[in-house]
Amino acid sequence: MTKISYAIIIIGLLICNNSQAQSKIYSGFKVAPNYSIITDKTDNLKSGVGYSIGYFEVLELENKINLQAEINYTNNSFVIDENFGTTNRKTTINNNSVELPLMIKYRPSDNFSFGVGYQFSFFPSISEKTKTTGQADENIDGKGIKSNGVFLDANIKTNKTIIGLRVIKTSKSVIEPINSINASFYLGFALF
Repeated sequence: MTKISYAIIIIGLLICNNSQAQSKIYSGFKVAPNYSIITDKTDNLKSGVGYSIGYFEVLELENKINLQAEINYTNNSFVIDENFGTTNRKTTINNNSVELPLMIKYRPSDNFSFGVGYQFSFFPSISEKTKTTGQADENIDGKGIKSNGVFLDANIKTNKTIIGLRVIKTSKSVIEPINSINASFYLGFALF
């Protein structure tokens, strides 16, 4: 764990310890398409659209602070498109993992909140599918890259529907040495 993740956990515990007994807990499910924004200049690497599905729980404290934990299954996608004269080779790379984001959010109003958090990643796997003009497809499966990292989150809550945006910078890139930032627009439904 990094110093940032320790700081977020300690601040969260201190806030919980000092909060009044009048807090509200709600939970639900969320779905999200995600897109990796490549921050390095590259000619043949393109971002693909991935997805995330998960469960979340939110503790709304009296002092306009939210503590939120999630467990998500996430897929991040990239495409490498290479041309060799008349031959074209297209490789689709999918990195899948189970993620545990933890965050602290501030609620300036009942319907809006924004915050910062740290995401832990578990059980990463990667799959590559290569299509080359005039040849059979190649498929490779293997161990993926853990997508631990710091993220910013903002959302709007109306009744039981939550719409939000999350931007995460991971500690390691799925395709080394190319750096990227992942953006996720999500839709959540509070159940309890």
